[in-house]
Amino acid sequence: MKIEIHEGKALAIAKTTGALLAVASALEGRRKWVGSGLRFEPTGRNLELFRQAFPSAETEDFRSATESPTEFVEAFEAGLVPYQSATKPYAHQTRAMERARQCYQFALFMEQGTGKTKVAIDRAGELFAAGKIDAVLVVAKKGVHRQWIESEVPTHLGVDWEGAAWPTKKNELPESLTLKGALKIFTINFDGAKTPKGEAACVEFVEAHKGRVMIVADETQEIKNARSARWEAIERIKRASASPYRLALTGTPIAKDLSDEWSQLKWLDEDILGIKYITAFRSEYCIMGGLRGGS
Repeated sequence: MKIEIHEGKALAIAKTTGALLAVASALEGRRKWVGSGLRFEPTGRNLELFRQAFPSAETEDFRSATESPTEFVEAFEAGLVPYQSATKPYAHQTRAMERARQCYQFALFMEQGTGKTKVAIDRAGELFAAGKIDAVLVVAKKGVHRQWIESEVPTHLGVDWEGAAWPTKKNELPESLTLKGALKIFTINFDGAKTPKGEAACVEFVEAHKGRVMIVADETQEIKNARSARWEAIERIKRASASPYRLALTGTPIAKDLSDEWSQLKWLDEDILGIKYITAFRSEYCIMGGLRGGS
């Protein structure tokens, strides 16, 4: 058997056998029998099912290669990232930063009062100082998004910056935030981001810094439902950014059941869990039942 993986699809080239039929029945998402084999969605879970059933299968991946963050980590450890935070971190914040540097997408599941906002701000400062990003979009709870601009960033960030919080004058993105220079920071609340004007401002901002913007979702329990207008809006904004840099912040990732966390991690990076659909996730990790079918 040979498996060819392209953007958005995979093809298992093989004759139809009982073993292949068994794997096909367990796959999540769409699958289609074609003349040369089985076409399916290349989610992490699906590929793992094939690896378990056919360990000798040859895999050829034609997807765009993702650069490793190793270069940034090595540069930081060599003292080549000229960033100094405006405030001294606590030991747990230093450990969080060390972990975050090793990933493009990272979740800070830290309890309230432990300073996850400072970690996020310093992460942005390091990336800017290293020449990796030019801007930061923060989507947070209403009111909290203004605190980023009015108190948190001025207190902790150790580089020159310019920012604005939504709503702005005339409900338009300030033109200065689309220019290069100091680190640009734009903050908006979750409900603002799902409005037509709010989403348009966010898209304008991330596209102005395409590929060089970090998106921070602060209190991601607000997007625990992947079918909600909030989740769908910041997913569209994420895709418009064409950038790999994302942070998810919350102290309460699970309010009701495990599917709350799935939605947040799916936005952060679908490959973290490797499961694209909530039905497959629940089948794999949840015991459904009880009152109203809860898990």
